[in-house]
Amino acid sequence: MAKAMTLTEKIMAQAAGLAEVHPGQMITAKIGLAYTMDTLAKIVFNHLKSMGATKVFDPEKVLVVFDHFAPATDVNYANLHNEVRKLAKQFNVRIYDIGNQGIMHHIVAEEGYLVPGIIAVATDSHALTAAV
Repeated sequence: MAKAMTLTEKIMAQAAGLAEVHPGQMITAKIGLAYTMDTLAKIVFNHLKSMGATKVFDPEKVLVVFDHFAPATDVNYANLHNEVRKLAKQFNVRIYDIGNQGIMHHIVAEEGYLVPGIIAVATDSHALTAAV
């Protein structure tokens, strides 16, 4: 008989293809959404490149949202945005660019990327504010 699990444990077990999980257990889970914003996207893409990656696991599940400095407040951020655009194109990743930007945690929920039951990872200290 399977043990009783919390909602989080059930989501983790489902994403790992396991009947059950327990606290402290290491699992390999399917990620339903990975997202970042203008200020950290370059770091993320450069890290992927340094590991030899040429693509993301699923372009439909990876997003960049121009969020913190959109529109760019100075030439440095304008240049950063241009670099992020090039990197996102190289990795075939969707961008919520100027004119379609917003608060990344709201966009992922409002646009239907962040849905109940998936595991989402983000590059922001308060990414949990997007939890549904």
